[in-house]
Amino acid sequence: MNQCQELAQNSASSATQTNEIFHTIHDKLGHINADITQIAAAADQQTQTLYSLEEQSSQIKSIADEVMQDTESAELQAKELKSLSDQSSHLMRAFKLEDSGH
Repeated sequence: MNQCQELAQNSASSATQTNEIFHTIHDKLGHINADITQIAAAADQQTQTLYSLEEQSSQIKSIADEVMQDTESAELQAKELKSLSDQSSHLMRAFKLEDSGH
C-alpha cells in the first residue's frame, strides 16, 4: 500500500511538474508570438517606407527631367538671343556706315 501511495504521490508530483513545464512553454510561445508580431509590423513599416521612398524618388526624377528640359530650352533661347544680338549689331554697324557717308 505504501508503494501505491508513493507511486501516486510521484505521479502527482510529475503531473505538477509537467503542468508547470507546459505553462512555461505556453508563456514562452506567447513571447515568441509577440516578437513575431513586432517583426511583422516592422517589416510592414519598412515596406511602406520603401514604397514611399520609391514614390519620392520618382517625383525627384520627374522634377529633374523638367529642370533639364527647361535648362535645354533656356540654352536654346540664349543662343537665339545671341544670334539676334549679333544680327542687330551687324545691322547697326551697317547703318552707321551708311549714315556717316551721307
